Amino acid sequence: MSDKNIFLDVVLPTYNNPKCIEYILEKIERYSQYDYVLSIFDSSTNDETQAIVEKRLSEKITYTRIDSSIDVDEKTLIAVKSSTADFVYLSADGYLPKIDNIFKAIESRDSQSEIIALYDEDWNQQKKYYDTLTKFVYDDKDEFFEKHFWQIILYGGSVCKRELIQRIDVAECVRLFNGSGFIYPCSLTMYSLGRYESKIGKFIELVPFKAASGWITNKTAIKIWAKNFYETLKLPELGLNPGTADKIIRTTGKNTGFLTFRGLLHLKVTRNFTFKIYRKYRFYINECKACSAFSAFMLAISPTFIFILMRKVYKLIKK
Repeated sequence: MSDKNIFLDVVLPTYNNPKCIEYILEKIERYSQYDYVLSIFDSSTNDETQAIVEKRLSEKITYTRIDSSIDVDEKTLIAVKSSTADFVYLSADGYLPKIDNIFKAIESRDSQSEIIALYDEDWNQQKKYYDTLTKFVYDDKDEFFEKHFWQIILYGGSVCKRELIQRIDVAECVRLFNGSGFIYPCSLTMYSLGRYESKIGKFIELVPFKAASGWITNKTAIKIWAKNFYETLKLPELGLNPGTADKIIRTTGKNTGFLTFRGLLHLKVTRNFTFKIYRKYRFYINECKACSAFSAFMLAISPTFIFILMRKVYKLIKK
């Protein structure tokens, strides 16, 4: 990044997704009039992404190579901590950030909010939840994270002041949260002081080349969204009241849709919710689920091939 103080740093960690990066670089040029920089942190196992980015390096696009052996959680904190911009927006390589609307959400260089949760109105799950809210500015830490922790998990779901990012102790957060999948929202929770906001708008555009989430392809969905999530939220170092942490644990599976019956059905079809997995993580599933225990159990013991066949039939009917 240049010595010039940038207003917004779009921090984008990526791993073996060169087509996504190429798409983002082509489309983000439309926002050239805005005072931002796109900082790409690449931990790919090949040089394809690097070759694409190096053709477009400029004052608005920077590139950093990170060893592919570094865990994605640690990589994320290394990336955001490197920023010197006024505001930091952590993005995913599956999303094109709509810079103009993010600037509108921040409103001005005098914004007093340390974290702004950004809900996308084109994302039904997010809009449906946002429409239930009656409060949008918060001074109380527990109140904000009880309502919005689930959204802060999303890379592209919030923008933060640099002062907050600077307070984060990377080594301590790596010790506490590395490998959990939730190091970024937990770090913000641990070190934030307030105030906070939530806003809705059109903030992200889906990149057409994005593959399925790693926790789907690696069959670790339940481990991450039940076991890791439960154990991480229970850590006292987060600084949340125990009742707040419990509320987040009970509601996140519903808010994300991942642990509703429909969400578990999707996990079943992708072989992320077998009886073996259910038996191994039953306690955590029951703590985090967003459907009845009986429904979860029956879905777990049912043969997977039935649901795969049903999905294929459904797709044929739709065509």
